[in-house]
Amino acid sequence: MVFCTLAIQGSKKLKFVHSHRNFNAIGIDSFQNDLRLMPFQNIYTLNNINDKIDFFNTYITRLFDKHAPVVTRKFTKHAARWITDNIKLLMSLRDKAKARYRKTKLIGHWNYYKEHRNFATNAIQNEKRAYFNYVSARSNNRKLWEKLKHLGIGSNEQVQIPSTLSNVNEINDYFVNCIPVIDNTNPPEPLRFNDVRY
Repeated sequence: MVFCTLAIQGSKKLKFVHSHRNFNAIGIDSFQNDLRLMPFQNIYTLNNINDKIDFFNTYITRLFDKHAPVVTRKFTKHAARWITDNIKLLMSLRDKAKARYRKTKLIGHWNYYKEHRNFATNAIQNEKRAYFNYVSARSNNRKLWEKLKHLGIGSNEQVQIPSTLSNVNEINDYFVNCIPVIDNTNPPEPLRFNDVRY
């Protein structure tokens, strides 16, 4: 059997930047207190509607910047389309169960976490299978590969063969000459099947 090993450096995946506000982290009491301190009554002193809009937007933006600042994250893959809201809920319950077990180390909490983990894993696999069945049934080959590449499956760049392997004759000569010459001066005696007993 003939084989070779190529050390091909893979291309770096492009990073996607996504910015959002985490409204789940807002403390309702402190948010309402700061909202009451906003001088919204001053908006009546402005005559121009554009100035009123700018005034309102400025103070609302300051309020959200304090209680729900913009968070920027980098991703190397697009969001998986099969991760639905229900799947996210199952993953959240799984993670909470795992965090609780790490705190308590109770066997009951461990079994509870395992149930949620297995249920979430099966749900993700089923959703993923259903998504690809849906895509493959409603897309031609070109659109199917576009969606797969969008998800990070497959490569967008063609891998080039190194120049040292471009000459097939040199490769052939190498493998031909690396085999030692067999000495045929004393060939082995042929095997006779009538001499072999079972």
